[in-house]
Amino acid sequence: MIALIQKWLVLVRFFLFTFLMTMLPPIRAADLPSAATKKGSVRVGAVQARARIIDYKLKDPADVLKQVDNSLEELEQIIEKAGKAKCDALAFPEDTLGLLHWEGVNQEAAKEVLPKAVQRMLDRLGRAAATHRMYLVVCSDLTDADGAKRNTSFLLGRDGKEMGRYHKVSPTWSERTVKPGNSFPVFRTPDLGTIGMLICYDMVMPESPRCLALAGADIIFWPTMGGAAIGDDDINRAIYVPFTTMSELKDTHYLDSIWFNYETPEYERLEQAARAVLAGEHKFSQTDRRALRIFNLMEQVHQFEVITIGLKILLGFIGTLTLGIGGVGLMNIMLVSVTQRTREIGVEKALGARRGDILLQFLAEALTITFIGGLLGIILAYAVSVSVGRLTLYSAFAKNAEAGDIRLMISPFTVFVATLILTLVGLISGMIPALRASRLDPIEALRYE
Repeated sequence: MIALIQKWLVLVRFFLFTFLMTMLPPIRAADLPSAATKKGSVRVGAVQARARIIDYKLKDPADVLKQVDNSLEELEQIIEKAGKAKCDALAFPEDTLGLLHWEGVNQEAAKEVLPKAVQRMLDRLGRAAATHRMYLVVCSDLTDADGAKRNTSFLLGRDGKEMGRYHKVSPTWSERTVKPGNSFPVFRTPDLGTIGMLICYDMVMPESPRCLALAGADIIFWPTMGGAAIGDDDINRAIYVPFTTMSELKDTHYLDSIWFNYETPEYERLEQAARAVLAGEHKFSQTDRRALRIFNLMEQVHQFEVITIGLKILLGFIGTLTLGIGGVGLMNIMLVSVTQRTREIGVEKALGARRGDILLQFLAEALTITFIGGLLGIILAYAVSVSVGRLTLYSAFAKNAEAGDIRLMISPFTVFVATLILTLVGLISGMIPALRASRLDPIEALRYE
C-alpha cells in the first residue's frame, strides 16, 4: 500500500512540473547570463610596433623630442585601431618611444630628455586610450628625481590616468646604467581584477611571476622587445597563465620537467645528489639512466671549454709553426744580404767599425723587417675580422639571437704574445747572419767581388 502511494506521488509531481513548464514563457539564449557576462570577458591587444629608432647622432633635445612626437602620432593611430577592435587593454612593447639607442650614446642629455619624453607619452597616449575607455601599458627608461635611471612600465586606467608603475627588477648585463627595482607591485582595477607587470628579462627568472602570483595578480602584462628574453621564435604569441588555470587544460599532478639553478662548480656531484633524491622518492635505481633524464648545462659548457682549449692549442701550434717558417725565410734573406754587402762590411771595418757595430747593424735590420711584417699581419688580421663580421650560429635557431653568433675578436693579449714571439724569431733569425757579418776579415771583405 505504501509503495503504491509513493508511485502516485511521483506521477503527481511529474504532472505538476510538466504543467508549469508549458505555462511559462519561452526563454531565449540571449536572455540567459552567459559565462562571458558572468565572469567578464576581456579583450587584450598586444602590439609589436615597427622599429622607431631615434637617431643617436641627434644632440639638440628639441630635435629628439620632435622625433618623439612623430613616434607618438603613429602610436596614437595604433590605439585607434585597437579601440575599433573593442580592446579592453592594450600593451606596447619595451622601449615604446624608441629612445634606447639614443640614450645609450647621450647619457647626460638623456637626464633632461627622458622625463619630458615620458610625460608626453603618458599624456598623449593616455588621452587616446581614454577615448576608447581602454587600459594601456607602455614602457620606457625614466630618470627619477634622484638621478637614477630605471626601466619602467606604466599602467594607465580607462580614464587615461596613471594607475601605477613598475621598475624592472632583473636588468640584463647590457643595462649596467639602469638601477633595478626592488618589488613586484600589483594594481587593483574595477573590472579586470588585479594586474601585475614585468619587463623583458624579468620573465626568465621564475621567481618574478611567482611573486606576482602570490601577491594575487590575475593578469600579468609583459612588455618586451621580442624573443631576446628567452629565445623564442614566436614570442609575441606566447601567453603566461596561472598554474591553477593550466590545471584545467592538462594534468598538472605529474610534472613534465623540473628546472633549477645552482651556484657550485661541483655540478657532477649535484647531479648525483638529484638522482639519489628522486630515486629514493619514486623507488627506482639511481644508476638507471632511462628512469630519469637530467640535462646538465654545465656538462655541455665543460665539453665546449675542452673543445675551445683544443682549438687554441691547435691554432697556437699553427701560428708558432708559421712564425718559425717565416724566421727561416728571414734568416736566408739576411744571409744573402750579408753576402751581397761583404765589400761594404769591409769598408766599414777599415774605417774603424767594431764587431759589435756590425752585429748591431744587421740585427737591427732583421728586427725592423720582422716588426714591419708583424705590423702588416696585425692590420690584415683586423681587416679580415671586420670584413667577415658575424658567423651564423644561434641566430640560425632563433630570432633576435645574434648575440650568440660567432664573431672574430682579436684579443690584445694575443697581439702581445704574437709580438713577443716575433721579437724572439727576429733575434734568432737575425743573430746568425749578424754574427757572420761581424766576423768577416776586413781584408778578405775588401777583396770580395
